[in-house]
Amino acid sequence: QQPAAAMTASFPRPVPFVVWYRTRWALAQLGAVMPFACMAIEWRYSVGSFGGALNQLRLGEALDDELLSDAVQSEMFELVTVSMMVFLLSAAMLAIVTVGVVYVQLSGEDYRWHWTAAACGSGVGVLLLAFGLLLVAEHAQEDTPLQLLHTVLVIALSASTLALAYAAVAFLSARTFVLFIDSSEKRD
Repeated sequence: QQPAAAMTASFPRPVPFVVWYRTRWALAQLGAVMPFACMAIEWRYSVGSFGGALNQLRLGEALDDELLSDAVQSEMFELVTVSMMVFLLSAAMLAIVTVGVVYVQLSGEDYRWHWTAAACGSGVGVLLLAFGLLLVAEHAQEDTPLQLLHTVLVIALSASTLALAYAAVAFLSARTFVLFIDSSEKRD
């Protein structure tokens, strides 16, 4: 018994020419852009609202330190909750997009879907790293070099962790899809 989507026929058949936009690299990039776009909009909104709320709290003159601390903790809880919801929604969107990318790749008779699926997921992490560095560049003049280094390292660690998590989600969803296709395929 051979693994999923790797069976060969007894006679060779020519593989059709693949145009550039159906190559594995292009499909993986397309699969990464769609979940990232959804996530970037939510992150920009949530980080912006968090920063705006902190600035409003700091500008209030009648607030004492305890009230400020409670408000910051409340905002942090909301930020973590929104972040988790954004992660789950983008993981679901990534699974759907990865299944579509693998379907297009398999329909072109290219059965090397494993790395394409993983590249879809890890591409989201790479785009998140670029987005985070862009946000840091916008506010770099406000920080000291040590704060800037700390922020860049936290963004790099977070993006690489998310890249691994999204690669696992993408690979497992593509594998489930391919195994489903293989189990429902008609045998001669």
